[in-house]
Amino acid sequence: MQSYRIFIVAFVLSILGMVVFFGIYFSALMNFMRYTTTHSNPDPAFMLSTIISAPLLISLAVAAIAGLTYRIIGIVHIANNPELQGGEQALWIIGFLMMGFVAAIVFMALCKSRRLIPEYRQDEGLQKGF
Repeated sequence: MQSYRIFIVAFVLSILGMVVFFGIYFSALMNFMRYTTTHSNPDPAFMLSTIISAPLLISLAVAAIAGLTYRIIGIVHIANNPELQGGEQALWIIGFLMMGFVAAIVFMALCKSRRLIPEYRQDEGLQKGF
């Protein structure tokens, strides 16, 4: 159950990181456009520092690391699930690799009903007395 919680936290962090990234990037582009329209001969160093800033790079790094984390955890859960057949496992893995965000949403929606997380199968066995 702990790895599923990490999956959820990493997924939320990747979304927040991307929202912050796009907000900062949009603001930087607007500042860049404002600067280039007011100056006839703009300074390239200032323009570069306007577009690429520390908060922008940090938010991108957080989103990338969190995105990679939830994809790896999802692939590990799918690969270790004995109830899924080979073809279905392959589709899930390809889904996490190619469309990680969509696959993660579907994974979270189906994890309890399809028993995609091993901890859910173990919890049910403990409750039934096995």
